[in-house]
Amino acid sequence: MTIANQKSEIRNQKSPAVIGLVGGIASGKSTVARLFERLGAVVIDADAIAKEMLRTPAVAEAVRREWGEALFGADGFPDRARIGRLVFGDAEKLKKLIGWIHPPILREMRAQLDRALADAAVPLIVIDAPLLLEGETHSWCDALLFVEAGPEARARRATSVRGWEPGELARREAHQVPLAQKRRRADAVVRNDGEESETFEQVQSLFQEWKRQ
Repeated sequence: MTIANQKSEIRNQKSPAVIGLVGGIASGKSTVARLFERLGAVVIDADAIAKEMLRTPAVAEAVRREWGEALFGADGFPDRARIGRLVFGDAEKLKKLIGWIHPPILREMRAQLDRALADAAVPLIVIDAPLLLEGETHSWCDALLFVEAGPEARARRATSVRGWEPGELARREAHQVPLAQKRRRADAVVRNDGEESETFEQVQSLFQEWKRQ
Protein backbone atom coordinates (compact mmCIF):
# COMPACT_ATOMS: atom_id res chain seq x y z
CA MET A 1 0.00 0.00 0.00
CA THR A 2 1.23 3.48 -0.75
CA ILE A 3 0.97 6.75 1.11
CA ALA A 4 0.04 9.74 -1.02
CA ASN A 5 1.78 12.48 0.94
CA GLN A 6 1.50 16.06 -0.21
CA LYS A 7 3.54 17.69 2.55
CA SER A 8 7.13 16.81 3.36
CA GLU A 9 6.84 18.34 6.81
CA ILE A 10 4.17 20.07 8.85
CA ARG A 11 6.07 22.72 10.72
CA ASN A 12 9.08 23.25 12.91
CA GLN A 13 7.50 23.62 16.30
CA LYS A 14 8.00 23.03 19.98
CA SER A 15 4.50 21.67 20.56
CA PRO A 16 3.35 18.38 19.02
CA ALA A 17 1.65 18.42 15.63
CA VAL A 18 -2.10 17.88 15.54
CA ILE A 19 -3.41 15.48 12.89
CA GLY A 20 -7.12 15.25 12.04
CA LEU A 21 -8.54 12.02 10.64
CA VAL A 22 -11.09 12.22 7.82
CA GLY A 23 -12.72 9.59 5.64
CA GLY A 24 -15.93 7.76 4.97
CA ILE A 25 -18.06 6.07 7.60
CA ALA A 26 -16.62 2.62 8.44
CA SER A 27 -13.38 3.40 6.63
CA GLY A 28 -11.50 2.49 9.80
CA LYS A 29 -10.54 5.87 11.25
CA SER A 30 -10.73 4.45 14.76
CA THR A 31 -8.37 1.64 13.75
CA VAL A 32 -5.88 4.15 12.36
CA ALA A 33 -6.21 6.25 15.54
CA ARG A 34 -5.51 3.14 17.64
CA LEU A 35 -2.40 2.39 15.60
CA PHE A 36 -1.11 5.93 16.13
CA GLU A 37 -1.84 5.52 19.84
CA ARG A 38 0.18 2.29 19.88
CA LEU A 39 3.16 4.32 18.67
CA GLY A 40 2.75 6.88 21.45
CA ALA A 41 0.40 9.50 20.01
CA VAL A 42 -2.34 11.05 22.13
CA VAL A 43 -5.76 10.39 20.56
CA ILE A 44 -8.72 12.69 21.14
CA ASP A 45 -11.74 10.48 20.47
CA ALA A 46 -14.85 12.58 19.81
CA ASP A 47 -17.06 9.49 19.61
CA ALA A 48 -16.04 8.34 23.09
CA ILE A 49 -16.65 11.84 24.43
CA ALA A 50 -20.09 11.92 22.78
CA LYS A 51 -21.04 8.65 24.51
CA GLU A 52 -20.19 10.21 27.85
CA MET A 53 -22.12 13.38 27.06
CA LEU A 54 -25.27 11.37 26.33
CA ARG A 55 -25.09 10.12 29.90
CA THR A 56 -24.91 13.56 31.52
CA PRO A 57 -28.05 14.63 33.42
CA ALA A 58 -28.70 17.68 31.21
CA VAL A 59 -28.59 15.75 27.92
CA ALA A 60 -30.45 12.74 29.30
CA GLU A 61 -33.25 14.98 30.54
CA ALA A 62 -33.44 16.74 27.16
CA VAL A 63 -33.78 13.37 25.39
CA ARG A 64 -36.44 12.22 27.85
CA ARG A 65 -38.42 15.45 27.59
CA GLU A 66 -38.33 15.56 23.79
CA TRP A 67 -38.54 11.88 22.79
CA GLY A 68 -39.63 9.90 25.82
CA GLU A 69 -38.51 6.79 27.69
CA ALA A 70 -38.48 4.62 24.57
CA LEU A 71 -34.99 5.89 23.77
CA PHE A 72 -33.56 4.79 27.13
CA GLY A 73 -31.84 1.49 27.78
CA ALA A 74 -32.14 -0.90 30.70
CA ASP A 75 -29.31 0.97 32.45
CA GLY A 76 -31.42 4.13 32.64
CA PHE A 77 -29.33 6.10 30.18
CA PRO A 78 -30.13 7.19 26.61
CA ASP A 79 -29.51 4.35 24.16
CA ARG A 80 -27.13 5.54 21.47
CA ALA A 81 -28.26 3.06 18.82
CA ARG A 82 -31.94 3.94 19.26
CA ILE A 83 -31.18 7.64 19.12
CA GLY A 84 -29.11 7.14 15.97
CA ARG A 85 -31.94 5.36 14.20
CA LEU A 86 -34.28 8.20 15.12
CA VAL A 87 -32.20 11.28 14.31
CA PHE A 88 -30.47 10.17 11.11
CA GLY A 89 -33.84 9.88 9.45
CA ASP A 90 -34.98 13.34 10.47
CA ALA A 91 -32.94 16.50 9.89
CA GLU A 92 -34.78 18.49 12.57
CA LYS A 93 -34.25 15.83 15.23
CA LEU A 94 -30.56 15.57 14.29
CA LYS A 95 -30.24 19.34 14.62
CA LYS A 96 -31.75 19.19 18.12
CA LEU A 97 -29.39 16.43 19.22
CA ILE A 98 -26.37 18.31 17.92
CA GLY A 99 -27.52 21.39 19.76
CA TRP A 100 -27.60 19.45 23.04
CA ILE A 101 -24.31 17.59 22.82
CA HIS A 102 -22.06 19.52 20.43
CA PRO A 103 -21.03 22.42 22.72
CA PRO A 104 -19.95 20.21 25.67
CA ILE A 105 -18.18 17.81 23.28
CA LEU A 106 -16.19 20.70 21.81
CA ARG A 107 -15.27 21.99 25.26
CA GLU A 108 -13.99 18.60 26.35
CA MET A 109 -12.08 18.04 23.11
CA ARG A 110 -10.45 21.45 23.42
CA ALA A 111 -9.52 20.78 27.04
CA GLN A 112 -7.90 17.45 26.11
CA LEU A 113 -6.08 19.11 23.22
CA ASP A 114 -4.71 21.92 25.38
CA ARG A 115 -3.42 19.41 27.96
CA ALA A 116 -1.70 17.36 25.27
CA LEU A 117 -0.17 20.44 23.62
CA ALA A 118 1.31 21.48 26.95
CA ASP A 119 2.83 18.05 27.65
CA ALA A 120 6.49 17.89 26.62
CA ALA A 121 6.33 14.08 26.45
CA VAL A 122 3.61 13.95 23.77
CA PRO A 123 5.10 13.25 20.31
CA LEU A 124 1.92 13.67 18.23
CA ILE A 125 -1.79 14.38 18.68
CA VAL A 126 -4.51 12.72 16.60
CA ILE A 127 -8.11 13.94 16.51
CA ASP A 128 -10.67 11.27 15.59
CA ALA A 129 -13.96 13.12 15.04
CA PRO A 130 -16.75 12.00 12.66
CA LEU A 131 -17.66 15.56 11.62
CA LEU A 132 -14.19 17.09 11.64
CA LEU A 133 -14.69 19.12 8.46
CA GLU A 134 -18.28 20.05 9.21
CA GLY A 135 -17.37 22.02 12.34
CA GLU A 136 -14.51 24.06 13.72
CA THR A 137 -12.22 21.28 14.88
CA HIS A 138 -10.38 21.02 11.56
CA SER A 139 -8.98 24.49 12.29
CA TRP A 140 -7.12 22.98 15.27
CA CYS A 141 -5.19 20.63 12.98
CA ASP A 142 -1.80 21.04 11.33
CA ALA A 143 -2.60 18.33 8.76
CA LEU A 144 -5.48 16.11 7.67
CA LEU A 145 -5.11 12.37 7.05
CA PHE A 146 -7.68 10.69 4.80
CA VAL A 147 -8.42 7.07 5.69
CA GLU A 148 -9.42 5.33 2.48
CA ALA A 149 -11.38 2.09 2.09
CA GLY A 150 -13.45 0.85 -0.81
CA PRO A 151 -17.26 0.92 -0.73
CA GLU A 152 -17.54 -2.87 -0.39
CA ALA A 153 -15.21 -2.96 2.60
CA ARG A 154 -17.03 -0.09 4.28
CA ALA A 155 -20.46 -1.64 3.67
CA ARG A 156 -19.25 -4.96 5.06
CA ARG A 157 -17.90 -3.33 8.22
CA ALA A 158 -21.08 -1.32 8.71
CA THR A 159 -23.25 -4.44 8.67
CA SER A 160 -20.95 -6.97 10.35
CA VAL A 161 -19.26 -4.78 12.97
CA ARG A 162 -21.84 -2.09 13.64
CA GLY A 163 -24.92 -4.18 12.94
CA TRP A 164 -26.45 -1.60 10.60
CA GLU A 165 -29.14 -2.45 8.10
CA PRO A 166 -28.29 -2.11 4.39
CA GLY A 167 -28.61 1.52 3.35
CA GLU A 168 -27.93 2.93 6.81
CA LEU A 169 -24.36 3.89 5.91
CA ALA A 170 -25.49 5.92 2.89
CA ARG A 171 -28.26 7.55 4.92
CA ARG A 172 -25.83 8.77 7.58
CA GLU A 173 -23.12 9.75 5.12
CA ALA A 174 -25.58 12.08 3.39
CA HIS A 175 -25.16 14.42 6.38
CA GLN A 176 -21.39 14.66 5.88
CA VAL A 177 -18.98 16.42 3.52
CA PRO A 178 -18.67 14.32 0.31
CA LEU A 179 -15.81 11.81 0.25
CA ALA A 180 -14.15 13.34 -2.80
CA GLN A 181 -13.99 16.71 -1.05
CA LYS A 182 -12.52 15.17 2.10
CA ARG A 183 -9.82 13.45 0.06
CA ARG A 184 -8.92 16.63 -1.82
CA ARG A 185 -8.45 18.51 1.43
CA ALA A 186 -6.23 15.84 2.99
CA ASP A 187 -2.46 16.16 3.27
CA ALA A 188 -1.90 12.39 3.23
CA VAL A 189 -3.84 9.20 2.48
CA VAL A 190 -3.74 5.82 4.23
CA ARG A 191 -5.29 2.78 2.57
CA ASN A 192 -7.21 0.71 5.09
CA ASP A 193 -9.01 -2.06 3.24
CA GLY A 194 -6.25 -4.68 3.42
CA GLU A 195 -4.47 -6.37 6.30
CA GLU A 196 -4.02 -4.34 9.47
CA SER A 197 -0.27 -4.92 9.24
CA GLU A 198 -0.28 -3.04 5.91
CA THR A 199 -2.14 -0.13 7.47
CA PHE A 200 0.28 -0.13 10.39
CA GLU A 201 3.27 0.20 8.06
CA GLN A 202 1.74 3.34 6.58
CA VAL A 203 0.90 4.75 10.00
CA GLN A 204 4.45 4.10 11.22
CA SER A 205 5.88 6.02 8.27
CA LEU A 206 3.65 9.03 8.91
CA PHE A 207 4.29 8.91 12.65
CA GLN A 208 8.04 9.08 12.06
CA GLU A 209 7.58 12.02 9.70
CA TRP A 210 5.14 13.99 11.82
CA LYS A 211 6.20 13.29 15.39
CA ARG A 212 7.89 15.94 17.49
CA GLN A 213 11.61 15.29 17.49
